[in-house]
Amino acid sequence: MERGRSKFRHPDGAIFIFRSYNLHVIFPILLALALGGASAEIAPDLTGWTPSARWIEASSPNFRVVGALSEEECTVLLDDLELLRKLIGRRDAGGHAPVPGASVAPPTDDRPETVVVAFDRHRDFARYSPWPKARGIGGYFHSDGQTSYLVLDVSARAPWRETALHEAVHAELRTSRPNAPLWFQEGIAEIYSTLAIDGSEALVGLPIARHRDVLRRQRWLPLDAVVTATPEAKGYDASLTGELFYAQSWLLAHYLMIEPRRAEGLPQLLDRLATGEEFEEAIQAVYGLTPGRLSMQLRRWVEVSQWQFLRVPTTASGPPVRTSALSRADVLARLGDLLANRETGGDTLARRHFEAALELDPNQRLAIEGIVRLDQLSRRR
Repeated sequence: MERGRSKFRHPDGAIFIFRSYNLHVIFPILLALALGGASAEIAPDLTGWTPSARWIEASSPNFRVVGALSEEECTVLLDDLELLRKLIGRRDAGGHAPVPGASVAPPTDDRPETVVVAFDRHRDFARYSPWPKARGIGGYFHSDGQTSYLVLDVSARAPWRETALHEAVHAELRTSRPNAPLWFQEGIAEIYSTLAIDGSEALVGLPIARHRDVLRRQRWLPLDAVVTATPEAKGYDASLTGELFYAQSWLLAHYLMIEPRRAEGLPQLLDRLATGEEFEEAIQAVYGLTPGRLSMQLRRWVEVSQWQFLRVPTTASGPPVRTSALSRADVLARLGDLLANRETGGDTLARRHFEAALELDPNQRLAIEGIVRLDQLSRRR
């Protein structure tokens, strides 16, 4: 395993094609929900709504992209997502991770289909978001166990590729490490959001200047507050709503994944935490560290992290990508399925989408299956 240095030292250099913005923000979403911000009823009037551009569908072995992207953009995105899945679950013939720290999730074939939906107008993204009034959200992930949806606002000024990679990590962790602590979920998602290719190597853990700046400028949260944070926590500290929590989560995950003395122990640490063991006890058992000692090492890592990342050998290109144009009926059916992914039964917006799709195309398969599924759910209520 080789670690890159001066060639990629400048965060605005050529290899850092996509600057990082923090678009996946759990706590502001919860605040928006508490204030009554979630309301799917602002979804569009289907009689007059049309996509702003030609929507296409592109698919690879493990992912499907639907939306207002070009064929080239779909191909690049699917290549990125396939590479991400390969890296996160990578194992050799003996079942071991060939690159310590790069493979943090045990492999699993028990994954639902992952569909990426890309909106090129922010108002449409907001209408199909569970949190239409929440600010600063460039994408979200949701799964009902059958289909995982990764929904993107590609009109956003921030690079949507990073949002896609960030949310794709959440999709992977849902099945491979569902009990991972929040700091790890967000930290590792940020690490993989800057995934880049350099010839025949994948670069994992490239520095995020925004996080380093926050860590240098602001007073840190106590380590205990970071490692015990949960999105479901009642009365969470308001300080966790800012970028500091994400910056510290990124730093902690980056240190444990990239630092050679720590990388081998990361899977064991996650396994121990998944059993309910306290963080203080787990790091003592795995690394022989106290929280105070770990905090000191993290502060030093802020300064050296800009030179530390992984080089992982990989194939030059991804699997073949198939693309096709979508009709209005196809788009409505897909958006109905997206809504049904979080809504159940009754006269829902999902049903309205399916019915509108079937008026245009009585044989639209996804709409037919969606109506059947909603009817089944209604009978169970």
